[in-house]
Amino acid sequence: DRGFVESYGNVDVIFHSNSVEDAGLMIALAATDDRTVNKYVQFQYNPSTQSKNLALVKRLWPNHEFPEKHVDESELIRLMHEDKDNLLWGVLYAFFCMGRTNCADFRGTMLGNTIMPSDFKCATIEECLSDHSFVFSDKL
Repeated sequence: DRGFVESYGNVDVIFHSNSVEDAGLMIALAATDDRTVNKYVQFQYNPSTQSKNLALVKRLWPNHEFPEKHVDESELIRLMHEDKDNLLWGVLYAFFCMGRTNCADFRGTMLGNTIMPSDFKCATIEECLSDHSFVFSDKL
């Protein structure tokens, strides 16, 4: 438990997220669907921002404190240079400083939502953040 909520770069950059269970299904379908051969597959469910998610978790859990720690662009650049073996800093920089969370326009990329079953219902961010074990790592 780190004791704080960490945010990165521009907290209003839109990104897409999903539950681990949904990601597993998406990966399995992408790996077995002929339409995805030799393609990058990007799934776009649950568009949100870091600031919206923090506001949502505070609304859902009003009796809990969520101390914040923000890592700005210059700090991410410093971390990328100092910790070259950790790809996380580069990914966070690309997402939240460069806005490269939506790369559906990249050559050879297809929208994975098109291979999902028509009745597929992705778990929502609110559903995930309403789950005590998701937010608090099963700590009561």
